[in-house]
Amino acid sequence: MRQRIDVLFAIEREIRGAPTAERRSVRQAKAAPVVAALEAWMTQTRDKLSGGHDLAKALNYMLRRWPSFTRFLKRGVSDTLDPEFDLGHRHPG
Repeated sequence: MRQRIDVLFAIEREIRGAPTAERRSVRQAKAAPVVAALEAWMTQTRDKLSGGHDLAKALNYMLRRWPSFTRFLKRGVSDTLDPEFDLGHRHPG
C-alpha cells in the first residue's frame, strides 16, 4: 500500500506547478490506475480480515471516504502537495 501512495506523491511532484489541464490529464493517465489498484488491494485485504481487526477498521474508514479521496483525479486545479490547499479545504474561510 505504501508503495502505491509513494507513486501518487511522485506523480504530484512531477506535475506541481503545471497548468490545470495538464495536471488533470496526467492524473487521469498515471494516477487513476494506481488509485484503482489501491482500492482493489484495500478491498481484498479488508475482506480477508475479521470486521473487528484494527486494519479492517482503518480500511473501512478510508473506503467509506473513497469519493472524497479520489476527487483530485477529476480536478486539475488542486495542488495536493500544497499545505495551503489542504488547510483551505479543511477550514474554508
